[in-house]
Amino acid sequence: MFLDSSEILDRPGGEVLLRGIADYLRDYVDSKDRSGAFDKALADLRMATGFDPLGASGRFIASRRGPIKGYDFFWKPRLFNVIGQGSFSIRSEVIESLFGSQERAATPAGEVYFHQTSDSNDYVPSTWAAAVKDKSLLFLGSKKWVDAALQGKRTTTLSPRLSLLASKIRYPNQLWGVRDSPDFSRRLLEFLPQEASESVCCARMVYSLDVNESLRLEVRLIAETPAGAQAWLNTLRKVSQLLLKEWSSSDEPEDRLFLRELRNRAHYELNSNELIWRAHLPAEVLPASSQLVGLALLLTLNSL
Repeated sequence: MFLDSSEILDRPGGEVLLRGIADYLRDYVDSKDRSGAFDKALADLRMATGFDPLGASGRFIASRRGPIKGYDFFWKPRLFNVIGQGSFSIRSEVIESLFGSQERAATPAGEVYFHQTSDSNDYVPSTWAAAVKDKSLLFLGSKKWVDAALQGKRTTTLSPRLSLLASKIRYPNQLWGVRDSPDFSRRLLEFLPQEASESVCCARMVYSLDVNESLRLEVRLIAETPAGAQAWLNTLRKVSQLLLKEWSSSDEPEDRLFLRELRNRAHYELNSNELIWRAHLPAEVLPASSQLVGLALLLTLNSL
């Protein structure tokens, strides 16, 4: 996943979009009996490194090392490798209070890292590290990965397969994500009405957006076969019909406006084994549109 919140905040509708995304993610985490976990995770990261993923310093790319159990991506940072770009300063006393035992070492270039030793498994490293290089690059992840990144041996957290998916990104400068996982269908269907779901095959997802005075979105579901893409189209059409029925009777003017704009400004396209959904939405529906972006982020964070 890539996010450049500083670039988004420079756009007229950027602040509204990011605030809506944060509200959606916070509500979701709270609904999982993790009240306050979302804000605490962001506050901890800001205190420890000066890094704010949803603020002016928030340009980063992140990937995960394996499946997440129990939607715990916000409170288990050691499941991720992250590269951030901005202005950073690691505070050793904060790192120690947050993560327990830590060590500090400086390379000839003046780079510093802190790490903790903890229980490990196939996906969680035994030693976790945070490092800043030249006060402008932040690395978070396993110590082995951070050491390699500091030495310039790795410049991206994307695997070759994910990099291939990333080549399909339409809007590369603000926010995008790719999802390549055999359980993607099951995860996505958890968010859809049960009566709308039909038998769908595994699919990969690529999404991206561009916000200015309006919002442009593109989502690609890449199935194994054209029939698989058609099955996804059938499912999402049923979802649209259910939402139309629900929102058309809503007492909230914002819901009715969002519904109208989706009907007029969004469309599906089938291209062989790909289902492509595109929308161009006005500023008036940015708060509601941010919920779609928040859902895409959840699906990405749960299986990068």
